[in-house]
Amino acid sequence: MKSLNLNIRSLFSPAIALMARLNYTRKLPLLGSMALVSIVLVVSGLYTSLNQTIQTSQRQLQGLALLEPISRTIQAMQQHRGISAVLLIGNEAMRDRLALKEVEVSEALKVLEEKLPSNQASSENFQHIKKKWDQLRKEGFHRTANENFVAHTRLVEQLQLL
Repeated sequence: MKSLNLNIRSLFSPAIALMARLNYTRKLPLLGSMALVSIVLVVSGLYTSLNQTIQTSQRQLQGLALLEPISRTIQAMQQHRGISAVLLIGNEAMRDRLALKEVEVSEALKVLEEKLPSNQASSENFQHIKKKWDQLRKEGFHRTANENFVAHTRLVEQLQLL
């Protein structure tokens, strides 16, 4: 215990010697400035921490705002997949429903593009999704039912990753 006391005293001996030489009119500003530096350090750390939390929360809110348009787009795409499968098996009565669903998916993609942040709307991933959708609309009936289903499923997966 005595060696610990000695180590602490030797550590603080320069500060003790300085304080012993100063009078009260110089000790108080020195101690005040030291306290001020400590407070500034604590407040700046708190500010940085809170700022990071706020930025994370704002990104999460932006993501939540995108849930509805992404969900609608995925749901419409899945319905288009089902109607396409039925039509490719030979049920021609579904052709009108498929045309309506194509319009719905295209509109849902437009709404999604409007709601996405500009950097994501112009991103390679989203442009790839739009390109694949256009290909699927144009070439979907030149594929087998299984190939068409797989292409739709991949597109849905890419939307989910977006």
